Amino acid sequence: MFGQILLVSFIGGVISLDVMTIWQVMISRPLVTAPIIGWLCGDMWVGLVIGIILELIWINILPLGAVIPPDVSAAAIMATAQAILVKQLLPYQNSDVIIMLAVMCAVPMGGLFKRVDVGLRWFNRNFAYWVDKYADEGNITGIEFVTRLSIVTVFIKTFVFYIIGIWLGVHLISEITPLLPLSVREGLRLSRTLLPALGFAAVLDIFGTKK
Repeated sequence: MFGQILLVSFIGGVISLDVMTIWQVMISRPLVTAPIIGWLCGDMWVGLVIGIILELIWINILPLGAVIPPDVSAAAIMATAQAILVKQLLPYQNSDVIIMLAVMCAVPMGGLFKRVDVGLRWFNRNFAYWVDKYADEGNITGIEFVTRLSIVTVFIKTFVFYIIGIWLGVHLISEITPLLPLSVREGLRLSRTLLPALGFAAVLDIFGTKK
């Protein structure tokens, strides 16, 4: 299982570079990211379900300008990996219950990821000073080195965060799931069916808002 966590964390780290660091071709959106992680873990259907849920819920949240929203990509990656790995550990448990617990666990982690990201961006100001210094000196090689170093720093931060977050989430969900009473499990199962309606409401709100 730890090998899968390492693989998901590595691929997730690469995908997360698309959010703001490089590329920005939207592969970091949950609808794309979650199925990719699901495919890597052997269950693309779970990834698609989680991707749709998170995409609909956070469809109106975009990282524009100086705004740093909760990282929906991180939530999608961790929720998908956690749900599939817990399903492997507890194959007799209801899939919808596990999916909802994984989403509930991963969404706060997305908020925590945002705080870590803010701290890293403050740290990255040092790279800006170096770039200015090398630019004044006409040192193109130095500018290229600092640019690559900042990208590697973002990747390492994301990679380590995913390893810790997914590992903790899997153990937490696998311990909690068998202890849940039947009524709570039924509520989680129904919420998996009804939660996309909240996302559609958000979409309608976007189209209905007048500026």
